[in-house]
Amino acid sequence: MLEINGYELVYVVFNLLLVGVSLIFTEALIGVISSPKKSRWRSFFLAVFSVGWLAFLPNTGYLIAEIRHLLDYCPSVENDICLENAWMIAPFFLYAWIGYFAFTVIIRRVANALNEQGYRFLGLLMSGLIIPFTALGIVVGLIGRWNTLDVVSKAPEILSDTVRLLATGDGLRAWLWFSALLGFLYGATTVLV
Repeated sequence: MLEINGYELVYVVFNLLLVGVSLIFTEALIGVISSPKKSRWRSFFLAVFSVGWLAFLPNTGYLIAEIRHLLDYCPSVENDICLENAWMIAPFFLYAWIGYFAFTVIIRRVANALNEQGYRFLGLLMSGLIIPFTALGIVVGLIGRWNTLDVVSKAPEILSDTVRLLATGDGLRAWLWFSALLGFLYGATTVLV
């Protein structure tokens, strides 16, 4: 199996697929938000697609953090320069950029759908709350080593571990830093585009 610093590259494909699932839930959620309000099944599908969207959205931000697999990884050093694997920065940067792009586009699309239906305040509130929620998902994945699929089968353990992580200085600090980073990235994109 191909790997970088113990990170199997098959997870790159897996994480990109999870981002794809997040995009699918986004489009489904937008479809329900935009559907006639009198639809009999609207509330049911709104709940189902919202839960799916919330469960998979942190995978977009998680891609930004994957560069951590390159930390301290250099098989050979010449004159304090890692020559052999300097090329790896570019693919990990691209991987992070895909996560950043997906994260901002997904939130913006849902917020815009809410705005178009006359729920401007809800769109702003959702954008503001989803950023720290996504950051929490990143921390739970990075430090707690949980993944989206565990949410279904191990929800009580994840909740307990999340409370424990936030009670520690390192977990809380990581959550605050990721919240600030994602907030900055989303805000900068909103201002620039």
